[in-house]
Amino acid sequence: MGEAKEVLHGGICSASVACSPPPEALATLMYLDQQLGTDHAQRFLTDDGPWKRWPGSADISLPDLQSTVRAEVTFAAGGNPAIRRTAKNQRR
Repeated sequence: MGEAKEVLHGGICSASVACSPPPEALATLMYLDQQLGTDHAQRFLTDDGPWKRWPGSADISLPDLQSTVRAEVTFAAGGNPAIRRTAKNQRR
């Protein structure tokens, strides 16, 4: 019988494997690490770590998602209004 798995907040968990966060959460954690000088995301990014085993991870650009997070934070903080236009155009 296969190992029991559950989806927790969009991440994939099992009894023997740590949860892997969904891509947006991991990109946000990477952004926070960059801003705060920490390395909490690194445990998910090891060679055989949860992110590499996450289905579809090869098709997702974490640096692109991290740029999106950076733009959203800038917008939320009252930054460059052009970000609002860019975000609006991306949703179309």
